[in-house]
Amino acid sequence: YSPYNYQPIQLEKNDKLMLFVKINENVKPIVSYLMTEIERNPSIQFNVYFLDKKTTKNNIVKWAQKQNIPSSMVNDRRITLNFDHGHYDETVKTKKTPLLILVRDGQSRIVDTGRF
Repeated sequence: YSPYNYQPIQLEKNDKLMLFVKINENVKPIVSYLMTEIERNPSIQFNVYFLDKKTTKNNIVKWAQKQNIPSSMVNDRRITLNFDHGHYDETVKTKKTPLLILVRDGQSRIVDTGRF
């Protein structure tokens, strides 16, 4: 009955998370959990990529506010908010968003976002 059995993901030092979303998606439970983990372990990288081609900086700021992402975490680069610019089209085009990828020790795997 370990509490770790009920966590959506077990993160370790130096893990990298890549969250691919569309600007209209509400992923507050996912982001909230990951922010808590980043507070516990600042070596974790959390990068959000917006897949919509017409996303603007203003849209991203509003999205971050809706997800309750503190601007301090963005300013400190603990969380990055990025335009995808088509870099990851091949990675995500056959997947449903939101898509969360964990990179650990050079290996990547998809995280089940339904567990958040």
